[in-house]
Amino acid sequence: MGPDAGRTVARNAARQGGTYDARVVERLQTWCGGRARLAALLAVCALGLGLRLDYAIRAPFTPVDDARAYTRIATEMSEHGRFAQAGPRAPRLQPATNYSPGLPFVVAGVYEVRGEPDQTAARIVLALLGALAVPLAFALGRRFGGPNAGLVASVPMAIYPAILEYQGMLMTEPLGATLLAATPLCFLKACESRRPAAFAGSGLLLGATVMVRPEFLVFVLLLPAIAAIHLSPRASWRQVVLPAGAIALAACLVILPWTIRNLVVLDRFVPVSTGGGQALFEGSYIDAGPDPQNIQATILAQHPELRRQLIREHSPRPPSGSGRFYLDQVVAALAAQEHPGVRTDAALAQMGRHAYVESLIHRPVDLTEFLAKKAARVWVFGARRIMEKPGWKLFHWALMTLALIGLIVGLMRRRFEFVVIAAIVIVVTAIQAVFVASPRRNLLLLPLVCSLAGFGAVWAWSTARERLAPGRDPSH
Repeated sequence: MGPDAGRTVARNAARQGGTYDARVVERLQTWCGGRARLAALLAVCALGLGLRLDYAIRAPFTPVDDARAYTRIATEMSEHGRFAQAGPRAPRLQPATNYSPGLPFVVAGVYEVRGEPDQTAARIVLALLGALAVPLAFALGRRFGGPNAGLVASVPMAIYPAILEYQGMLMTEPLGATLLAATPLCFLKACESRRPAAFAGSGLLLGATVMVRPEFLVFVLLLPAIAAIHLSPRASWRQVVLPAGAIALAACLVILPWTIRNLVVLDRFVPVSTGGGQALFEGSYIDAGPDPQNIQATILAQHPELRRQLIREHSPRPPSGSGRFYLDQVVAALAAQEHPGVRTDAALAQMGRHAYVESLIHRPVDLTEFLAKKAARVWVFGARRIMEKPGWKLFHWALMTLALIGLIVGLMRRRFEFVVIAAIVIVVTAIQAVFVASPRRNLLLLPLVCSLAGFGAVWAWSTARERLAPGRDPSH
């Protein structure tokens, strides 16, 4: 081939590449509703990524207890290949099996690549993954109410302060929010295409979400059931069973290796973690009220012998060195006192079930009020102290109000995607009402909330415009 022919081939390849790039940009512009909206989305995504990287690199806040536990577990996995908490305080803390394995696996993987336990590198990787929640919130909002709804949804997802603060620690919430946003989006697309491979993809995402937050294990049954109900009126039994089975099978394939590991190591069936017993007991302690911060003080006030016992065991001072005990120690001591010789998680689960049955029989009104307050608390209050500031509190309430409006309007229109989101929100709220009610756990739902708020805001705006100018076309 001569030089002229080579230059011709190169020009044709460049022209074809340029044409392909132009087609991609054109499709993106169409999907976003025009060049201006695409530019706005890119700016919001850049803002969300920049804020997350800033928090990940600076790490401006003291890590919470769970973040320290995840750090210890990931370091132990990287250095010794054990899923355990190491260090001088380890015997006084929750066992590592109480924690979900998803985040430690990711962090330990980063440590392996770096060749050392580099928390900054791990936080940066988690920031990159967490930033994906911003375009995912746009995609969900766009699906609900068009590009404008998607843009409105992406802004609070990019700047919500509480999730940014957790991005500066090794915490599950940012990663879980991304996974939980991707799961229903993939599920809804699968219900449209009806391809088993697409349903399997949503199952894989669901399995990864469960590995990060075990309470979502219930959706391994719920999502296949929703898919079966949705597909059954217009499909044969085979076309119903295969997609539903693909979701459940794919999710179980992600979870199964860890379940087998637990069966071998713990000698009992534990799908993901053993923390459910403690969460159930703490969530059942009706005398402490809906705020889990009151549980430890209430237990010690009702069982003063525990304080004396813990002081003897940890003399000369509590392990924190600040005059307090860990809640884990208090509930473990109570479990050992109430059920000597029984595993702590099993004893706490039994105590939690017993407390709920006793409250249902003897204090049904108090129990109803207790559960209702817990369910409301996780939505009314924002996670982290920054959300208590007046401006951010108003921002949080406005976001929740718009999301509620969007959900109600979508359900009134009987749209399937809103039924799916409503099922997720209701089930997660019910789990929080029964177990420990913490606004932090609802941060995983933030992309869904933002997408509903985006739809609610666009609906409210268009409705107001129509009423103010009845003859005006709302599209202009």
